[in-house]
Amino acid sequence: MNVLVYSGPEVQQASLQQTIATIRSIVLPNYTVQTINKQALASHPWTTSCAALVLPGCTQSFASNAASDRISSYVENGGSFIALSCGTRLSGLAPGTGQQERPIAFFDRRSGSSLYLTHLQSQPQVVNAQLSDGAALRSVYQHGASQISPMDGKIFTELARYHLNDDSLGDVAAAVYAIGSGRFTAVAPGVEYNPSEEPASTIVPAHGPESHQETRQFVRKILALSGLDLPEQSPDNLHPLPQFLVSASPSLTQAIAESIQIKASFPTPQVLQDENDTFHFHTYCDDMEVLSKENLGTLTWDTKHIVVCSGGETPDPRHTPLFDLRRFYDSLSSYAHRPVTTPWITGDALLYSQMVTSTQTMLDKNPKLLSGLPTPIVSLASHQLTGRGRGANVWLSPAGCLQFSILLRLPLASFPAAKLVFVQYLAGLAIIEACRDERVLGPEAGEKIRLKWPNDVYISHADGELKKIGGILVNTSFANGKVDIVVGCGVNVLNPKPIASLSQLVDGSRKLSMEDTLAAILYNFQTMWDTFIQVKGSFEPFMDLYLRRWLHSDQLVTLETVTPPMPVRIAGITSDYGLLRTYPAKGRSQQPIDLQPDGNSFDLMAGLIRTKV
Repeated sequence: MNVLVYSGPEVQQASLQQTIATIRSIVLPNYTVQTINKQALASHPWTTSCAALVLPGCTQSFASNAASDRISSYVENGGSFIALSCGTRLSGLAPGTGQQERPIAFFDRRSGSSLYLTHLQSQPQVVNAQLSDGAALRSVYQHGASQISPMDGKIFTELARYHLNDDSLGDVAAAVYAIGSGRFTAVAPGVEYNPSEEPASTIVPAHGPESHQETRQFVRKILALSGLDLPEQSPDNLHPLPQFLVSASPSLTQAIAESIQIKASFPTPQVLQDENDTFHFHTYCDDMEVLSKENLGTLTWDTKHIVVCSGGETPDPRHTPLFDLRRFYDSLSSYAHRPVTTPWITGDALLYSQMVTSTQTMLDKNPKLLSGLPTPIVSLASHQLTGRGRGANVWLSPAGCLQFSILLRLPLASFPAAKLVFVQYLAGLAIIEACRDERVLGPEAGEKIRLKWPNDVYISHADGELKKIGGILVNTSFANGKVDIVVGCGVNVLNPKPIASLSQLVDGSRKLSMEDTLAAILYNFQTMWDTFIQVKGSFEPFMDLYLRRWLHSDQLVTLETVTPPMPVRIAGITSDYGLLRTYPAKGRSQQPIDLQPDGNSFDLMAGLIRTKV
């Protein structure tokens, strides 16, 4: 689920940036925090995956007929809307009366009044407030003189009042309104601002930074009242940790190191300066300085440390407490399959870290490392700080999520580039088949894991409820007659609720592990990859299985780029470009209509466009 923060031209940039930072510090890792613009609010299917919509402080009123209607409908149907640095006013006029573009407004049928947002600009000031439970908010930055209008007590809950200089209480400073089945929270003081940063730091008193914990706790309370299931403790001092280069044999590790011009054994760190990161390579020893607790907190994000285990050994388990490398290799080696298209099996060569920025970015944004590494090689992390999803999405990386990227390489002289689109389908299918492995869920529980076209993995419950547990992201880079392919995968394996994961499908008799799950996925991917290469990218050997494992057979969707919108029935995917093949749901025409996503970041199946012919 997402917490969406509006980022349109009306928004004060300082408020936007600090709103995102404050909310992320509270809701991670249970929710992602993403920005959304006015066009997306008006036309994209954001409501189904939105835990809360947040409006930062604005310099002028938000106005848009379509977007305002979507926001009002979202709240009335159970959604949560939070407006910061904002006031409210009541009006007897219906929303939008006399206005060309409607602002955000909520209509109370019982009183016949409409509730509007206000953004009154004035000189910045420092305010104090008292919460309804008696707690204090001290030295809060406020840009504007907004007030909160009370309503009937049945739909209005006061959260705070201004604390005046004479020690009396003033107007309402924050409140929650019950709107239909949802809730709208309005907060006039700038609780999103950090008093130690601009612009608040210029006027907030010296003790202001201490009061930031008070405002942060108040924001946490607002989010909880909005229905969010928040983590007990927010992550602190997060930073990348060293990666370990390990493999199934000493000679393989040595070959990988030499391919990027790193000596397999060296007394001092060797440095590889790349476009996005600088890599420092170290030879592994048990007491090496880069692994000491005293140094872990000083590692910077732009410098990445890679520890080469050149003797064929795996690191001491205390250096990899979240992933048992020995168990993983034992599990992987137990599969009888050996590759026919690569010198070693996918997973034999591994880069592992407890915490990285992004397994995907570290490969595809560093061309020297990308082109120098032999393939296949897997980059694995227990946590990602900036994990990437489709489009502008981020991939949430809480504890229990299995996230990894596979680097592959193909010669374009013998492999048609047009067939690369099927790599994402192949990776998704490998995940689905791995879940049916006896070491993971087994056939019965594994039957509930399904593919959502084009690159998502879902749990399909018996009652029809669908919950996303995984996704695939593929990036390609073409150079020197070859294509480098980075296949990024994320699967929720051991996550506790509210995050959906594989672990919620097993009973007490079966114990899931990250190590066995990864080994099963990589084994299935390798066997499929061998066939895929042998048939030069044809998806025909996998088509029947893919259609048995997806969610969409005979599903009705709406083609929205024609007038009027046309209902079509899904029949499969095309064998040439992997497009969604559909046929008109009505009429006698049997002419196929091939569709592709419209590029929205929320639900590709909800926005489909016809391909050009």
